[in-house]
Amino acid sequence: RGYGLSPGGYEDSIRRISRESLRDCQRQYYVPNNTVVSVVGDVDVNAVRAVAASTFKNFAKRSVPPADLPEVSAEPGRSTVREREGEMTWLVVGFPAPPLAHADYVPMRVASAVLGEGMASRLFRCLREERKLAYDLTSFCPERELASEVATYVAIQSLKDEQGRVADLRLDETKQAIVDEYERLKREPVPEAELDRARNYVVGTFAMAHQKNRQKAWHLGRFECLGVGYAYDRTFPELVGKVTAADVQRVANAYFVDAVAAVVMPQAMP
Repeated sequence: RGYGLSPGGYEDSIRRISRESLRDCQRQYYVPNNTVVSVVGDVDVNAVRAVAASTFKNFAKRSVPPADLPEVSAEPGRSTVREREGEMTWLVVGFPAPPLAHADYVPMRVASAVLGEGMASRLFRCLREERKLAYDLTSFCPERELASEVATYVAIQSLKDEQGRVADLRLDETKQAIVDEYERLKREPVPEAELDRARNYVVGTFAMAHQKNRQKAWHLGRFECLGVGYAYDRTFPELVGKVTAADVQRVANAYFVDAVAAVVMPQAMP
């Protein structure tokens, strides 16, 4: 089950929020037994505990209602198209992926890096450097509690005619090239050198996201909230380092079935 909704909400849903609804949300969910406090830095642990105890001493524990998440799913092979003013075309192609706590998540994260994370990834070389189809692109597999997705985002460089008008969106060609690379992961084991680059990329970007104390605290608190525990922050790089070519091929065959696509494209074509 995917989330399917923007975490920031939409204009109409935000406008419906009232003072009373905000107060009700605070009373229901902002309670000690539903709170994670994450502190990183050169601090006195006992002093931090004392401040936390003092801050929350008047907050009574109470049961928290289960999250009322809507059932949102995309039909296999479905494509959604929206038009807007402009000359660029944006395409996202992807598949459902396992949640963070699932054993398949880390191999899927490495598969995402092989496909389209970094300038040495397969899709970057194929779509941008070799075929000149993409203006910008990346693959991603976010950390989610219930379900995730592995997908590739591409800003397509359209072809223009002699008058400078958009003549060819190159949409079908780009989509097929992306799907071909996902299918290739299912057929062929990733060479060890390429796999090593992908593992190093995942571990390296993870380390770069820990340069500041607030970033370190955010990761520790987030992993705790996602149900894998704060210690996952230390074990994640180790798990990435253990991913094999067979692991990547296995998850590719298990999850890369019937791609879902979303397109934002120019309103009018000549």
